[in-house]
Amino acid sequence: MASQSGECVVGFPDSTPVTMDEMLLVHPHDYLKPFHEVSNSGGGDLGQLAPIGRGGFEIARISAGLT
Repeated sequence: MASQSGECVVGFPDSTPVTMDEMLLVHPHDYLKPFHEVSNSGGGDLGQLAPIGRGGFEIARISAGLT
């Protein structure tokens, strides 16, 4: 969606980020820990061609909380 100024504006529905305990119901700690570390360090590759950007972990928490 474009605004009148020509900037791209994206709207997001309300979401409550899931907790680490909730994430651990789906993913093992040995996956979540490096995911969180790579996300906090500016992004990178989690292996097997799985790149994530800075903040990717928080984006995943928010996405998982969408209803």
